[in-house]
Amino acid sequence: MSKAATVTMIETQAEGFFLVPFNRLHLSEKNVRKAKPNKVALAELAANIAQKGIRQNLIVEPSEQTEGYFAVLAGGRRWRAVEALVNAGTLDADYP
Repeated sequence: MSKAATVTMIETQAEGFFLVPFNRLHLSEKNVRKAKPNKVALAELAANIAQKGIRQNLIVEPSEQTEGYFAVLAGGRRWRAVEALVNAGTLDADYP
């Protein structure tokens, strides 16, 4: 997906829920967790996500920084775990 491309959100069966590709997300400064994540706990979460997928959705809002992107308000640990999996090549960058 090119940077100029429009984000295609896939509406799920539950009203108000959308699947957004990981490469269209960034952490918000408004994210509630300010402490650095525990590396062991983050690795465990990443392993769980690799095996079972994300089981609790992230809360996002349209990005104030970049059009077509979304800022993660809640779910920063899950975002970081998916980021680690994408960087390791376990998941694609457009993972929903």
